[in-house]
Amino acid sequence: VHLASHGARLKEGEVLVAPVGKRLKFDSKTTVDLSQDAGSTAYSPSIDQVLSDSLERWGASRLLVIIFSGMANDAVAGARQLAEAGVPIWAQDPASCVISSMVDGVVAAKVVSFIGTPEQLAEQTNRLLA
Repeated sequence: VHLASHGARLKEGEVLVAPVGKRLKFDSKTTVDLSQDAGSTAYSPSIDQVLSDSLERWGASRLLVIIFSGMANDAVAGARQLAEAGVPIWAQDPASCVISSMVDGVVAAKVVSFIGTPEQLAEQTNRLLA
């Protein structure tokens, strides 16, 4: 797990964190493209944009979304879009969140198929990938 940097290449088994104030996209299948473009959202990075951009880049069959603790309703629109495309949407258990409003939003949208603590989400991911 590390902070994404412009031009870095995504590798199998790696988790990238979008830096504050940047839009995270991929200009090829695996090359990170960071920009200042906030698009049409108040949030930067915007989880809705990351989700939408990821669906466009890789397609539904190659994605799994896990929504962790976060603020506001960012992620709801993106999670809906991806769920409609058949992408599994999982969420952190709100009781284990520092701030649960982002998780609460996707749960209320009824697009979440699994809810768990970070440890349970890790176990479920390992089972899925085994």
